[in-house]
Amino acid sequence: MFDIRLTAGTETVLTLPDGYNTGIVVLKGAVSINGTHKAKAVEIAVFEQKGETITVKAEEDATILVLNGEPIQESIFAYGPFVMNTKEEIIQAIDDYNNGKMGRLN
Repeated sequence: MFDIRLTAGTETVLTLPDGYNTGIVVLKGAVSINGTHKAKAVEIAVFEQKGETITVKAEEDATILVLNGEPIQESIFAYGPFVMNTKEEIIQAIDDYNNGKMGRLN
């Protein structure tokens, strides 16, 4: 994971491992990706699992979050804010949440 801040007109080149999942979240500003795609604040660019070089150029001052990791090759089941592997695990997570078993933030 990388938190990158670019001033307008500057660029960065990312070299990523082959077979990994990659997403770029634009948190602020606007960028051009590989000279062909544009993304602005609150947009996400998702890439194929191929080793590649990605060039990100700031169209205006920008903050991006680069997420990159090895796929876990597991099923995914999502409901609301919960992400688990199965429907049964989601039901258990909701029950745990409703019963206060997930702790509390002060």
